[in-house]
Amino acid sequence: MSVLINFITTAKVKRAVESERRETLRRVVAFVLATIRTGKEYDVVEEVRKIEGVKEVFITYGVWDALIRVEVSSLSELDKVVTQIRGVEGVEYTTTLVGV
Repeated sequence: MSVLINFITTAKVKRAVESERRETLRRVVAFVLATIRTGKEYDVVEEVRKIEGVKEVFITYGVWDALIRVEVSSLSELDKVVTQIRGVEGVEYTTTLVGV
C-alpha cells in the first residue's frame, strides 16, 4: 500500500512540476532600458515599480538611466506595460529587449 501511495504522490509531483514548467515557458520576460530626465530618476523608478508586470527596476549609470525587468504572459501584455512605462513623467526614451 505504501508503495502505491508513493507512486501516486510521485506522479502528482511530476505533473505539478511539468505544469509549472509549461507555465514558466509561456511567460514573456523583457528588459526595458530607459533614459530619464535628469533629476527625475528616483521619481520615475518609484512610479514604474507600481506598474503590474514590472518585477524589478534598477537605476544604472551610463547611456541608460534605468533597467526594468518585466514579466508578463503575452507580447500584447508586454506592449501595454511598455506603453505605461513610456507614459511615466520623466521617461524620455526606451528600448525593449525580449528574452527567448
